Amino acid sequence: MAVEFQDFRPREAYSTAWRCAAVRSTSPFYPEQALPEELLYGREAEIDLLENRGMRTASEGRQAAFFLRGGRGLGKSSLVRYVERMAAARYNFVPVHVSLSGVRTETDIGAAVLEGISRTVGTWHDLFAMLSRYVRRVGLFGVVEIDFEAVRQDAPVVARPERVAALLERLREEARAAGVLLALDEIEDASREPWLAGYLKTLWESDATVVRRLPLVLCLCGTLADHEFLRRGHPSVPRMWSVVEVGPLAPSDGLRVLEDGFARAGIVVDRDELSRLVSASLGHPAALQMLGNLAFWRSRGAVGEREVSQALLGAPAEITLKFLPGEVGSLPEDALRALARVFASRAFASPVAADAVEPVLGELAPLLTAPLPAGRLAVVDPMLEVYTALRLE
Repeated sequence: MAVEFQDFRPREAYSTAWRCAAVRSTSPFYPEQALPEELLYGREAEIDLLENRGMRTASEGRQAAFFLRGGRGLGKSSLVRYVERMAAARYNFVPVHVSLSGVRTETDIGAAVLEGISRTVGTWHDLFAMLSRYVRRVGLFGVVEIDFEAVRQDAPVVARPERVAALLERLREEARAAGVLLALDEIEDASREPWLAGYLKTLWESDATVVRRLPLVLCLCGTLADHEFLRRGHPSVPRMWSVVEVGPLAPSDGLRVLEDGFARAGIVVDRDELSRLVSASLGHPAALQMLGNLAFWRSRGAVGEREVSQALLGAPAEITLKFLPGEVGSLPEDALRALARVFASRAFASPVAADAVEPVLGELAPLLTAPLPAGRLAVVDPMLEVYTALRLE
């Protein structure tokens, strides 16, 4: 799926000095952010589903909704960004990406939607007249500078779900587009608010009344716990969407990710050693990017046993610095072994039994897990499983 890159890899016959000169000075890996769309690997089935049941359905004048469900760092944002670009390029849909991070009230949603719509100006120049009140300027490369004060002033006006639906319809008309793809990302804060489920239902039903005027694809990106909180808020809401599980990468896809990254950086690799990194990542895309990044900064034109071993050795500290609470680093070995036994008894990133994990994690349990029905817990960040395996290695 990723774009084809010309093979710039130096050959073994060249000197070490030549290889060092060929290596890029910046890492080709992205452990702290969503992957660029063109580097997405291993999501062909999910993309086909979103295109066939989403974009094609909406192109026929109907609606489609999806919940992209997976733990933190498993690639939900990267996947939805890819689908947004596909929606614009293949189907002439306006992609609106909205972050609900920090959203607590309906007014917050109004502001988030206005900001998300305003940032479409970089792609849809026809919208500038409509949104000029909220955009200070558009830079040379399409970077949009938002007037947040104007957004906050108008947020209460557009906050109601019926008005959001009307705004999306106007957006489609102004852009002369076939429809709208609305992606609601980073919903963890908002999903805990009991009113959000009802809000989404009203938004969906508002659009249903104008279905012939507003072909809409709605994508929510959240965790298993987010999904459960929304279900509790309004039991009928989950019937709106199809769930798209975003799980770990297959080993072959993980290997492609690393090989592609090091090839773009001009680095010679030992394929068997890269397989060690893939295995250690457990298929977690963010962990894979982190391990590749650690190996990259230890390389001098080549990655072999030394660089991979050093990357694996440094990974647990990196995880506690960037992904998990620092207190996880103080878990004793017997606690880690108990966690490993629990994790090994079920599929990666799936729920765990509360009585098996809470005694082990103690005060850390509320930070690392979220309650589910029937005495189960969702591991909020599957990086905990990667960390446990690396520590025990």
